[in-house]
Parts: sequence; C-alpha cells; structure tokens
Amino acid sequence: MKRLRSVFVWSARVVLLLLVWGVLAAVANYVVMPLVVRRGSVIEVPDLRNELVDDARAGIRKRGFRIVVDDERFDAEAPAGMILGQQPLPGKKAKKGRRIHVVVSAGPPTSLVPDVTAMPLEDALFAVRRAKLEADEIQYLFSDSVFAGKVMRQQPEPGLRVPRGETVTLFVSLGKEPSRYLVPGVVGLPEDQARYLILKAGLKVGNV
Repeated sequence: MKRLRSVFVWSARVVLLLLVWGVLAAVANYVVMPLVVRRGSVIEVPDLRNELVDDARAGIRKRGFRIVVDDERFDAEAPAGMILGQQPLPGKKAKKGRRIHVVVSAGPPTSLVPDVTAMPLEDALFAVRRAKLEADEIQYLFSDSVFAGKVMRQQPEPGLRVPRGETVTLFVSLGKEPSRYLVPGVVGLPEDQARYLILKAGLKVGNV
C-alpha cells in the first residue's frame, strides 16, 4: 500500500513538472521571445550615399533607422543635400532604431563677388582673382564721368555669392570719346595693352 502511494506521488510530481515546464515554454515562446526580437533585432544598414538627405530620411524611417547630419562640406561635383558618407557603413548590421550619422554636401564652393567699381583695372583684376574668381572678360567703353582705366561697372553685382571660378565681367572706362582719331603705335606691345590703346583711340580691333 505504501509502495502504491509512493508511485502515485512520484507520478503526480512528474505530471506537475511537465505542466510547469509546458507553461514556461509557452510564455517564453509567445511572450518573451517576441519582445527580445522586437527590441534587439538587427538588420543590414542600407547604402545612403549619393542620395539626397530628404529623400533618404523618408525611406530610412520605414526601415527603423534615423538619420543625423553630422557635418556639411563643399563638393564641386555633388549637389547640395547629397549624402557623401555615412556611419555605420553600408552592409553593417545594426539594431532597429539606431541613428545613421551622415556627412552632406553643401554644394560647390562659392565666393563672394568683391566690389571693384572705380578701381584701376590692375587692382580690380587682383581683387577678383584673390576671391578665387576669373576676370577674363573685359569690355572697354567710353565714359564722360569715369576716368580712363577704371572699372565703370561689373557683372555679377558685388556682394553676390557665386560658384568659385565663375567669370566676373569688368566694364572699363576709355575716358571721353575722342573728337578725332589717331592710330596709336602698338608694335611690340602685349595684346591686352595694344587692344586698350586702339579702343581708347576710338578705333576697332580687327584681325590681319
């Protein structure tokens, strides 16, 4: 009789343990594991380079990441807003919700157009080139109010920001238009100086 009771107690304990184990397994499978996966799941970091940051933000949010702009730098080829680099790098594994730090293009480098009006031509050329702009376009015009050799006006206007290397056109005074025309001696002179003297004399420059 005692032996039968012992077998019954032992069997009851085994059944109870199996039930407890089953309940714990179910809780782990259907409650704990989804929470772990949701909070700690890792996915591959996408390649955001060469995308515009606003477009990338919209797409990356759906994949569980966030974009943080760490820096902007000038780039002669990439338009403003294009992503130049990122961290973590593309292809790395990262948890959802992680921030992706990016460097964004500020567009081509720019220069501030200096004010060279009323300057002598040589000083104006120096100021334009110091601003990392070109001054290859020079037009000469007669003027009753501006002394010969000085800049009357310029294009683009001073104070504007333009792409670095852009040409600034200078309009230079020839002084008052002469009442009669004398052919200046220009043999042996540099081309730009000869052109200036010919135009100042009220004549046109031609090709021979």
